[in-house]
Amino acid sequence: MSGATPPPEQPEYLELGRTPREHKPRRGLGAGIVVAVVVALMVPLGAFAAFRLLGGGGTQPHDVLPANAIGYFRIDVDPSAPEKIDAMRFLRTFPAFEKYTRIDDDRADIRKVVFDAMLDHTPCQVDYEDDVAPWLGERLGVAVTPPAGSAAEPGFAVAVQVSDEQVASRGLDRLRACDAGNSPAGGWTYLDGYLIVSETQGRADALAAAAEQRPLADDEQFRSDMDRLGDQGVASLWFSGEGIYRAFATDEAFGPMDDQLRRQVDQSYRSGAVAFRFDDRYVELATVLTGSAYEESDDGAVADMALPESTAVALGFADGEGYVDEQWDMMLGGDPGMAREIERELGLELPADLRTMFGESFTLALDGKDLDLGALGSAGPSALDLGLRVSTDPAELTRIVQRLEAKARQSGFPLDLVVEESDAGVVAALNRAYASKLTETGSLADTDAFQTAVPDADEAQAVFFVDFDALEKPALEMMRQGGAAGAADREVEANLTKIEAFGASGSNHDGYAEGAFRITVAD
Repeated sequence: MSGATPPPEQPEYLELGRTPREHKPRRGLGAGIVVAVVVALMVPLGAFAAFRLLGGGGTQPHDVLPANAIGYFRIDVDPSAPEKIDAMRFLRTFPAFEKYTRIDDDRADIRKVVFDAMLDHTPCQVDYEDDVAPWLGERLGVAVTPPAGSAAEPGFAVAVQVSDEQVASRGLDRLRACDAGNSPAGGWTYLDGYLIVSETQGRADALAAAAEQRPLADDEQFRSDMDRLGDQGVASLWFSGEGIYRAFATDEAFGPMDDQLRRQVDQSYRSGAVAFRFDDRYVELATVLTGSAYEESDDGAVADMALPESTAVALGFADGEGYVDEQWDMMLGGDPGMAREIERELGLELPADLRTMFGESFTLALDGKDLDLGALGSAGPSALDLGLRVSTDPAELTRIVQRLEAKARQSGFPLDLVVEESDAGVVAALNRAYASKLTETGSLADTDAFQTAVPDADEAQAVFFVDFDALEKPALEMMRQGGAAGAADREVEANLTKIEAFGASGSNHDGYAEGAFRITVAD
């Protein structure tokens, strides 16, 4: 990752519109209290990250944080935004949210809620409405920077949007006074409508100067990743795997694993970005990873989700055999002996048999109709409607199934798989009725639950789907049979029953991979 060389640790003076006297170090400031306030107010335990500034105009945190950052987190907060209300409705679907946050209003100002909760555990006589609300903005960013000079640990910079610098200074002075002597010295300054906080005053000034010269927003890799990510949602995260590696790559740090780690970074984790998005029906985590191992599929193959509508769990991916070819060495973790051990345990020939099993398209499915997990003890595995459908060589897959059955019997676990062929692919299932069902084309992908949980499934190379509604009854029955009847267990049940589905999808492109993960609730 490219980055500007940071200015000296103790700049004589930064031209930020103030006199040199105003820039003198504030040795009495406790970095702990300032960081605690800005983080606790705006990033409380992740669940409160459901507040977004719509429109996205104006200066962003990455405009005032330095380009040499190796990690970055941002969040936008707007107590009145309509989309924030949707997010609150989603979170308040779960009884535990209101119970533990005491938030019973979709329009609640989460900053005040968290600030008041924080003050319950401190001696500070600070009032949110008088000392914080008049200056606290709606955006926050945190940058992790490489170790500076002789330092062994990475540095940090926190950028908090402020509406009035003078009012902010008075409010921060009150926060500083209540924490005087209880936390290490830190420093802060201002840049383009943001409060910049770091470990020392010199460091805060240096980071602000570096950002003014070349902000993170100007870094080519950062811009590219964020463009691919698209909507950054209520919060986003970015990291430079290459920058992290370079910051810590020493003979002492990684030793003999250095070459392998360097390859992994280059192939799969050169950089990455994550966005947290909310809708009144789901929470979504969208991802982008860059690396040389990611390649666009030549034939545009997508995951096979033409499964029965009653499917409760589905996992599918395209071009599995190609993935095995490309990632086999990485799967073994550099240990060829692992393959020999797996061959002895399962009676397989690797990696050839693994290529056959995954084929051009691989789908594993569990049906939810009449699902009875308790019947496994008496009826055995055949009680489950579980099977796979693979686009591969039928004779070779049959040979592999027979070997697995033989190994299972030797281990005292009788396994009798039914193998059938159809236009949809070769099917192997635990019972004949479900094998026949899998040979047909189903409508799972057309259901509302699936489409809400799995975005762009018709273009995804990998898909995972869980219908919690289908699993709810058998799972709760097993919990109750296991003695789950206490208040805590009932609370878990009350929250789990609100979830409708979980979905994930992913696709490779030349040089990067995209993914999306959703948890949904019913209308």
